[in-house]
Amino acid sequence: MFDEKSNTMVEIAEQGRKKIEKNKRIIKKAVKLTAILIIILSLILICIAVYRSLVQKGLNENNSFETMSESNDIKNSIDLKRENCQLYSDSTTVSAGNVYTVGIKSDGTAIVAGRNKLDVQNWDDIMAVSTGYSYAVGLKQNGTVVATDYKGVMDYSGQCNVQGWKDIIAISARGNHTVGLKSNGTVVATGNNWSGACSVQGWEDIVAISAGIGSHTVGLKSDGTVVAKGDNRYGQCNVSDWKNMVATSAGGFHTVGLKSNGTVVATGVNKDGQCNVSDWNDIVAISAGISHTVGLKSDGTVVATGYNRYEECNVSGWNDIVAISAGVMYTVGLKFDGTVVATGNNDDGRCDVQDWENIKVIK
Repeated sequence: MFDEKSNTMVEIAEQGRKKIEKNKRIIKKAVKLTAILIIILSLILICIAVYRSLVQKGLNENNSFETMSESNDIKNSIDLKRENCQLYSDSTTVSAGNVYTVGIKSDGTAIVAGRNKLDVQNWDDIMAVSTGYSYAVGLKQNGTVVATDYKGVMDYSGQCNVQGWKDIIAISARGNHTVGLKSNGTVVATGNNWSGACSVQGWEDIVAISAGIGSHTVGLKSDGTVVAKGDNRYGQCNVSDWKNMVATSAGGFHTVGLKSNGTVVATGVNKDGQCNVSDWNDIVAISAGISHTVGLKSDGTVVATGYNRYEECNVSGWNDIVAISAGVMYTVGLKFDGTVVATGNNDDGRCDVQDWENIKVIK
């Protein structure tokens, strides 16, 4: 009986040993499998990290390219805006003021006709000009602005304080204040502000500007509507209902607007017929003088209405004109070949432009 019990215990012990061995093998396999899984997981994590690194590098390169592309697009857009604003604002390559006419030559330098010529000898890299009351401002290719006045003594209202301006795409200086249009559609101004003509700091989305010879300022918005600030004694700022405009011009005490269909509207003083433009058509550019209005037609001819005592409206014989500017009792026209014509009061030699050539023409 003892032997039977002994054998039974041996068998139980053997079974226990076998179970232990089996468990050891299972644990060993589990350990190996776990190690393999850890290695696989580590490789997967490494692959994910490498992939993310490559993707991020690609995104960075793409973003850099897009940033460069966007920067070039912005530059091209600004350059295009500058060209357009020269067509639709008072800043062009020939400008009639009160006693001076200024032209910009194809090499970016300036030329002057009129009383005791303004000092523009040091001007270079100029793309547009606008002439005010005995002073002139020039827009440079880099978006900055320069100014000069009669013998350095006529800047009594600060109209020449443009040294800090930048990112400018158009300028207008007609009376005793100067206005600048920035590339972001906002406007800056300096000079005589008794009427609020320089209070344009809240304007935005502007595509063209015009400073009146009197004391008001007009801005054309991208949606074709018009805003105005300043002297409104004669209704020259009553433009809130204007629509579908592509250009504006502020005169002495009147404002003229060019519509997208080539017709023209006007508001303000009409004592001399300067606002009699309702029958004009096929117009591509306009310019309001102190008491007269001039329009450029698509065929290169010119029409005019208003005060004509000095024959400032005698433009019916002009042809091949690409730009116009109406000043104080005279009118100037730029021809396709870069020469200039003028008519009106020439007491100070402001119309002596017959020998000008190579004036920059905006195609």
